[in-house]
Amino acid sequence: MASNSRRQDGQLTRRAVLAAGGTLGVAGLAGCLDTLEGLVGDAAADLVNTVATPAAFYGGADAPAGSRAESDHTVEYVPATVSGGGLESSVGLPAYVTTSLVQAQNHNSSRSNRTSAVRSDPDADGDGLADVLELERKLSTQATEASNSISKRSARTGRLALEDIVATIDAIQAELERCTTDVCATVRENADIRKQTTRTAIDAVDTGDWEQAEASVERVREIVAGDIRRLEDALDADSDGDGLDDGSELAAYLDGEATIGERFVFAVPGASFGDERLADELTPDRVLQYLTGRADSSGDSSQGTVYAWGSNEPRLAAEIDWPFSTGTGPYNPNEQLLALGYKGEGLNNATVSLDVRGSIDPDDDGDGVDTAADAVSIGGGNVSRNDGDGPLSWGNERVAGDVSVSPTVVLSVAARPEDCPEPMPALLFVRRIRHGEQLVFAGGWIVDDNALYGNAVTMFVAEDVPELSAVAHDRSVEEMRRTITSGLTRERSRLGSLAYDGELNEAALAFLPPAHRDGRVRADLLERVRQRVGRRNPQTGKAIAIPLRDGPAGPDEESLQVTVVPIDCPIVQISLADGCKDCEECKCVTNLVPAVNTISSR
Repeated sequence: MASNSRRQDGQLTRRAVLAAGGTLGVAGLAGCLDTLEGLVGDAAADLVNTVATPAAFYGGADAPAGSRAESDHTVEYVPATVSGGGLESSVGLPAYVTTSLVQAQNHNSSRSNRTSAVRSDPDADGDGLADVLELERKLSTQATEASNSISKRSARTGRLALEDIVATIDAIQAELERCTTDVCATVRENADIRKQTTRTAIDAVDTGDWEQAEASVERVREIVAGDIRRLEDALDADSDGDGLDDGSELAAYLDGEATIGERFVFAVPGASFGDERLADELTPDRVLQYLTGRADSSGDSSQGTVYAWGSNEPRLAAEIDWPFSTGTGPYNPNEQLLALGYKGEGLNNATVSLDVRGSIDPDDDGDGVDTAADAVSIGGGNVSRNDGDGPLSWGNERVAGDVSVSPTVVLSVAARPEDCPEPMPALLFVRRIRHGEQLVFAGGWIVDDNALYGNAVTMFVAEDVPELSAVAHDRSVEEMRRTITSGLTRERSRLGSLAYDGELNEAALAFLPPAHRDGRVRADLLERVRQRVGRRNPQTGKAIAIPLRDGPAGPDEESLQVTVVPIDCPIVQISLADGCKDCEECKCVTNLVPAVNTISSR
C-alpha cells in the first residue's frame, strides 16, 4: 500500500489522478471503479445535483474528565472531473474532506499491554512453544464463547462450544509431546485438568445443572489465562536482540503523545446523469479504498474511465490496511466490538457484542464452513453482515427529518499513524448521510483496545442517528456556534465527537446513551463486558474489577479500562448564503473549523 503523510503546513500530500478514455464513465475512488454503461448527453447541463459544501464533526461544548478531543483539523478541496461521453466540455464537481486526529498522552496508563508475546513464530529450537501459545489463545476464545452460551442456558450451542474446547486441548497435548521444558510440563498437567473439567461441564449441560457448568467453564478460563502468561514469559522478547518484534516499540509509542484515532467527513454532490447516480457508485468499500490510498490512482483506460477525482487526493494521515492479519501476535486475533443500540430498550435495541475478527454466526449459510466477517453493519442496536454484502453495501437506511442515514459499516484493520513504529490493531468505520442533494460520508478509525490489552475494550455507542446542523457560510464563528448548539436536541450531542478514555466508572456514564446508565440495560452491558474480558487478566494474573459494578479496584486487582467512541455525534455542514453559487469563490471554508473545534486537544 502506498504510504501517505502530511506536509509541515498540516495539509495532506497530493497526488495527481489521471484519467483517459472516450466513453463517459465513473472513476470515483481515485480511478478504481467500473465504467457506467449507457450514459449519453450533449451538454454539461445534463449532469444534475453538482453542488457540495464542506462538513465536519462538532467537537463538543464541554470536556468532562477522561475525554479526548480531536486536533489538527484539516479541510481539503478535492474536486472531481467529468468529461467525454457526449459532453462538449469537462465538468468539475466539488468535493471536500475534513480530517482530524484523536491523540492521548500515555494511552498505556492503567492498561496491561501485551508486550511479552511475539509477532511471528519464534520457534527456532523446535520446542513448539509458539504453536502451543496460539492454540491457548484459541482456547481462551472458545472458553469465552462457551461461557456466553451457558449463561443463555443454551444446551445445544453450549455443548458444541465445550466439544470445541476438548478438540483444542487434544491439539495442545499433541504439540506438547515434542517439548520437554518445565513450562511445557506444567501446561501438559493443566491440559489434563482442563479436559476433565470440560467434560464435567458437558455432563452438567446435559443434565441442566447450569451452575455447575458455569463454575467448570470459569475454572477452565482461569487455567488457560495462567498458561498463556507462562508461555508468553517463556518466549523471547525483542529486548534480547534476537530481532523478533514483541510489540515493545508500539507500547513505547503509546506511552507518549500518541495518535490513537482519526475522524473524517467527506462531502460530495449527489450527482446524477440520466438514470445513473454517483451515490450508487460510492459503496463503503470504494469510499474507504479512496480515503486510505488503496485505490488505483491512474484510472482504467481499458474501461473508458473519464470521470476522476481531481488533482488533490484526500487521505487519512495514518496508513490503513485490511484485512487484519489474524495469524500473528502480539495481538489477540479474537477481540470483540461492543455496540450500544440506538434506544437501548427492548430486545431489538439491546447491547450487542460481536467478534469482529471471527465469525458472527458460524456456518450461517449452511455450507459446513464458518464464515468470516470482512465487515459488519451496526444499526438499530443490531450487528449484521449487511445483507451479506459486507463493505459492498450500505444496507437499509433510516430517515430522520431531512436526512437519510445508513448503518455504520465497521472493519477490523491495521492502522499506522505518522511516527508510529508499527501498525496497531484498529477499527475502521463509516456511514453515509444523504442531506439535501449532497452525500456526506462520516467515519474514522480508533485503536482496538481489546486487541492490545488484557483489561480493556473499545466501545462504539449510539443513541440515535447523527444530528446534522446547516450553518450559513457568511456567519461569524460565534454565530455559527450558536446555530449549532441551539439545534442540538440530545444531551450527549453536546459532547460532540469527544471520545472517553479511562476506567469504566461513573465518569464514563456521560458518554453512554441514557438508557445504558442504570437499570437492567446497564447491568446487561456490564455483564457483556465481563464476559468479554473475563475475570482475570491473562497478562498479569490479576483479577479485573469493573468499577461501575464492583467498586474501585483492590490492591491485587486491575480496573477495566475502556475507550468509548460515539458514532452518532453531530455533524455540521456549510450552506451557501444568498448570492453564493460556488463554495470556493465565496471562501465558504473559512469559519468551519474554528466553529466546530471549541475544545483544545487533551
